[in-house]
Amino acid sequence: MQFDDNGCPTSKDIVYSPFKLWTSIWPDGSSGLCWNYASCVFTQADESRKQQFAATALVMGLLPVALLENTWPDNREVAITGKLPVAVEILVRTLGLKPVDGHSASSQAKPSASAIATWASNAKPNIVILVTAANSLALCACYAVLVILEYTSKRSAIGCTYFATVLCWYIAALVPASTHTLLSRISSGQGVEEFWLSQIVRAFHSGAGVLLFSSIMAVTPIELFTWVVASFVTSLCGRLLALFICILREKIRPNGTTRYSQVTHI
Repeated sequence: MQFDDNGCPTSKDIVYSPFKLWTSIWPDGSSGLCWNYASCVFTQADESRKQQFAATALVMGLLPVALLENTWPDNREVAITGKLPVAVEILVRTLGLKPVDGHSASSQAKPSASAIATWASNAKPNIVILVTAANSLALCACYAVLVILEYTSKRSAIGCTYFATVLCWYIAALVPASTHTLLSRISSGQGVEEFWLSQIVRAFHSGAGVLLFSSIMAVTPIELFTWVVASFVTSLCGRLLALFICILREKIRPNGTTRYSQVTHI
């Protein structure tokens, strides 16, 4: 393999193909060469390829914004008959749903969006347990796919030697979820959503997502499409798991009454 004066392989040796590991050009190199590879990728690329990288980075940066808009909005509500335990509520919010009191005025029934909730509410507890377990496995599989995608997508410019930064961002949703849940327990007023600390934590998490996703290097159109599909499927599996957790909690609650026909926009 030929190297130029800057220590970069020639353009014909640079790996631009989708899902092909950058280490193939430095088979005996250390992981620290990841940043060297990133520099070579962009310096050796022609103008049209540089434009492609800029466009895909822009779309990648918009991904977490779209995911959060579908994960955190006020109308992603699941109506419950009582407060969830703190740990369960944090998990539900982390996965993307907002548990609300089914008797409050904020949870308005939207039957057209509650087919899954209605079915699960009427199903036997054992069936719901099986579906919840299957959904958990599906979510774990989605997380594994995200790690594989980042590993094969030339990784992130921020954590080049560490290939699970996007997965860490999903897990870091525990922080805004915990902040909101704990504030809601210690605040006696209404409208905890507007509490400044909760808003700041959510903003930091959103900004970190934009930074991490847009820093995935040299994304090809095929890789971009795969990232979009994998990210939205991961968020969907998370919301469904949160829904089934809430329904299962209601089913095992003594004298509990399921009200999940009021779940909106799953």
